[in-house]
Amino acid sequence: MKLLLHPTGNKIFLTYSIPNWKVRNERKRKGRLRKMKTSLLIFLLLILSISLFTEELTIGEKFKAENKEIADTIKKSNKTIFVSPLLSPRVGFGIITANKGENQHWIENNYQISGFYSEGLRTLGFVYKYNYFFGRTRKGFFTQLNIGFDYFYFTGLGISPGGSVPDSKTNNNEGLTPNLSSGFGYSFQLGEDSNLRLIMDIGYKWFLSNIYISYVW
Repeated sequence: MKLLLHPTGNKIFLTYSIPNWKVRNERKRKGRLRKMKTSLLIFLLLILSISLFTEELTIGEKFKAENKEIADTIKKSNKTIFVSPLLSPRVGFGIITANKGENQHWIENNYQISGFYSEGLRTLGFVYKYNYFFGRTRKGFFTQLNIGFDYFYFTGLGISPGGSVPDSKTNNNEGLTPNLSSGFGYSFQLGEDSNLRLIMDIGYKWFLSNIYISYVW
């Protein structure tokens, strides 16, 4: 504290100066307050961001789950094994993708490989089968279109099932023929996603017609 005399001598001023250490402490205190406020604001923003991100993930997962449930009802994948025990014996395996069309009827795309081997008969074939179900489930009657090819070799039968003449010396017949045929079948539902089917087709192939028993799961 200091007393100062005005130059005119009429007034006296009282002055007070704050020590430097108090000024420094005050500045430090204000600096700490600013840092605390800034840290608190950043913390609140971080909490808000995490909350919004978590909510967005929850909504996204829920949306994916709902879409998956919808997709599972309109698209399926299956496997099939089948046997043809009568006209042209063979066994085979296939992969099926099924989906509902715009009219809510099921459509199947079936990719199959099959064959048979014995001393007098050998067959090997690959075929794509298009199945269309009359009902809105995968049971009951359905139609079938087939596109593929067959390799065949047989001996001692004297004639070819396709009408060609066998080799006159060896009585053997061997060849590669297209499989262009159509047919129909009936599907018996065994479980939630398994069926037993009876199928018959006819067309231009190495053996004119055939009957199949297949299991789908």
